[in-house]
Amino acid sequence: MKKLVIFLFLPAIFGFTNPEYKDKSIILHFQDILNEYRTSKNLSVISVDESIKSLTDERSKSISVNYSHMGFKDKVTSLPLKFNFAGENIAMVRNIPPNNKPYYSSNINEIGDIMNKMSMGIATNHDIALYCFLLWKHSKDHNDLLLDDKIKRFHLSYEKSETFYYFCFVALD
Repeated sequence: MKKLVIFLFLPAIFGFTNPEYKDKSIILHFQDILNEYRTSKNLSVISVDESIKSLTDERSKSISVNYSHMGFKDKVTSLPLKFNFAGENIAMVRNIPPNNKPYYSSNINEIGDIMNKMSMGIATNHDIALYCFLLWKHSKDHNDLLLDDKIKRFHLSYEKSETFYYFCFVALD
């Protein structure tokens, strides 16, 4: 009986992690992806700043109801932090429930691949972070913020609904 119990717990322990990405959180995957991108452009790496988390958490909830940048300037200037530069990227990332129908496509090929992984129920946190990153990388204004040499720190939060992840990225100098 002990062997049966052990085997029943093995999938719970090992079955839900991708050994390549070690099941890190979305924000840590995003930081790795973003810093790899920035260093490929000869820019410095940026770090996660937990002091911005309350703002990005609030903003991601806000944009899930009213998808816009309205309110960002007032919220960021009310932070008790020292900074001279602040920027915000927001994104709506499709949340595709597993349906075993991998027929999704996107004008960004990598996103189509991720959508298909989502539909098959095999998308990882890395995939979700990459999906968000690719949306911003392929948008000039959003990409400009990702590559701004003034930024040194950031936070990324999201609100998840049945159909979308609502991401908010705030970067400060």
